[in-house]
Amino acid sequence: MRKNYPYTPLRLKPDFVICDQNEKPLIILDAKFSFDIEEDDENEEMEGIDKEAPPIFKPKFSNIIKMHAYKDSLKALTAIVL
Repeated sequence: MRKNYPYTPLRLKPDFVICDQNEKPLIILDAKFSFDIEEDDENEEMEGIDKEAPPIFKPKFSNIIKMHAYKDSLKALTAIVL
């Protein structure tokens, strides 16, 4: 399902759209293979805590915004970043 959106000149296309029997979009799924990496600075201040804590991986904010755009423009029930 490819659609033009009034707020961007880009043609956006979600990876997967699950529709009901009337072709109304219900769930939008889009695979994203990028993360924002956040270091846990609080561990440096605490004594006795492993200072080599693994980084925290969070979804990119821009990908979350794109999923909201898909959901709102297609009037789906939900949109999920995979």
